[in-house]
Amino acid sequence: MGWWPFSSTTAQENATKLEQRQLPVPTTATPIPPAQNASTPLPETKDTAASTQPKRPLRYSESQTQSELVKGWQSYQDVLKPMIWPHGISEWPAFGLSALFIASSPFPASVLPGLPPRMARLAFGGLFATSGLAIQSGDEWNGASIATWWSASHVVLSSIYKTYRKEMAKKLSKPPPVTSSPFAWVLTSATIATGAAYGITL
Repeated sequence: MGWWPFSSTTAQENATKLEQRQLPVPTTATPIPPAQNASTPLPETKDTAASTQPKRPLRYSESQTQSELVKGWQSYQDVLKPMIWPHGISEWPAFGLSALFIASSPFPASVLPGLPPRMARLAFGGLFATSGLAIQSGDEWNGASIATWWSASHVVLSSIYKTYRKEMAKKLSKPPPVTSSPFAWVLTSATIATGAAYGITL
């Protein structure tokens, strides 16, 4: 009989319960990894693998390339501008080129082969005179821009006009036009030199 008068448990049952309570409860032990020595390499992760990869060279953007070109052009300007214009930008090259164009305008292209038509020469003379007046009045940038632009235009239009005359002579079965006169070479060379001299200041 147990200690409780109405209990039906026996002493043997009580002993078995005590033994079950005293038995150790099995636990799941987690394995402890062995200590890593300094010689054993650590496992690579994504971050370490990405850091060890060689970095690709960065490409320059268009804005960076343009800024480098501008800096290079400015360095050329700083060197060449004092050499071409030691006393500042002058209006006399534009006036001189204007005088050459106006002086050649009365003569037709048959007398001075290699030149554009007379009205074109007269117009170029007026444009270069306008460029000289702009520089003389103090507007150097606009004056130099006019001279540079119309110098390039004269060279392009002259080459187009020569090609047109040659093609027309072939179609009409006429002899090819006479080669350019010395005055035409002088006028073209003066135009290129004037345009380059004023263009370096822009």
